[in-house]
Amino acid sequence: MTFNIYINGVGGQGVGVLASALGEALMSAGYEITGCDTHGLAQRHGSVSSHLRAGEMIWHPLTDENEADFALSLERLEALRAAEHMLKPGGTLVFYDSSYQPIAVRTGEKKYPSLKQLEQACLAKKASFHRVKIENLKDFRKQNTALIAAFVSLSKIPGLTHEKALAAIADYIKYDKDENIRIYEEAKVS
Repeated sequence: MTFNIYINGVGGQGVGVLASALGEALMSAGYEITGCDTHGLAQRHGSVSSHLRAGEMIWHPLTDENEADFALSLERLEALRAAEHMLKPGGTLVFYDSSYQPIAVRTGEKKYPSLKQLEQACLAKKASFHRVKIENLKDFRKQNTALIAAFVSLSKIPGLTHEKALAAIADYIKYDKDENIRIYEEAKVS
C-alpha cells in the first residue's frame, strides 16, 4: 500500500521541517519513503509545498493532481488549493487555521476563503476535513508540531504512532522542546 501526502503552506512556516519529521516517523514505522520540496517564493511568504510518498516500490517522488490521500496544510488559502487541486476523492485534509493573506486580498482585489468555502471544497470530493488551531500560539513555527499531532491522532497510516512522531520531531525541532511537546499533547485528537 502506498500513501501520498501533499504538504503545503507559505515560506517561513516550516513546511520542509514538517515533511522531514513526518518522513522520519514514517520510516521508523517501516515504510520506504520518497519525496521532494518546491520552494517557490519562500523568501516572500510565497507558496511552498512538499510531496511525501510512503509505501513500497515508489518510482517517483511527486503526487499527481487529485491523487493525494492526505493533504496537510499550514495555512487556510493553501488548504483550499490543496483540497481543490491535490486531494483525491475520499481523501483527508488536515490544516492549521492560520492566515497569511496575499497582496491581492490586502488590496481588496480578491477575498480570502472562508472556512465554509474550504469545507465545501472537501465535501465536493467527499473528503474529510480536520481543522487544527491552538489558541494563543506564540511562535507560528510550532504550527507544524500541532499539525503532525492532529494527523497522527487520526490513525490513518498503520504503524505511525505518537511515539514515532515525537521522536522524529525531537530530531528536527531543536528549539524549545518542552513547548513543542506541550503543543503536541494539546493538538492530539482523542
